[in-house]
Amino acid sequence: MKKEILSLPVVWSNIFFIFPLAVAFILKIYLYIPLLLCVIFFSIRYHFTKQKRFYLPDHIFALILIASNFYLYFSGGFNDIYATLIPFFILITLSFHYYRKKVMYQGLHALWHLFSALLTVLCLLTYVY
Repeated sequence: MKKEILSLPVVWSNIFFIFPLAVAFILKIYLYIPLLLCVIFFSIRYHFTKQKRFYLPDHIFALILIASNFYLYFSGGFNDIYATLIPFFILITLSFHYYRKKVMYQGLHALWHLFSALLTVLCLLTYVY
């Protein structure tokens, strides 16, 4: 049973958030590190166990990450390639989130994780450069 759950894309796709975690460390944006660790931890806990007690922390930390990404985006410069890619990736990410169907939930939510991680990296880069 646990082996089957681990093979679900919605669980293992949280590994994509290791990339922005590394970028935050390299760029010395240390406040992002605990935030990303909480996003990873609670997302894995919620998707792995489906226990309702992890639903709220999973969503709260996801919303904090989204708000923090907006802060980085608007605090950074808008003259580089990273800033111009962000609105495009926001539209793609939202399409995965809002147009998912129950049958395709695993795959589309895994893509949500991928593009959320990419957006976080772009926001970090926009803020610094």
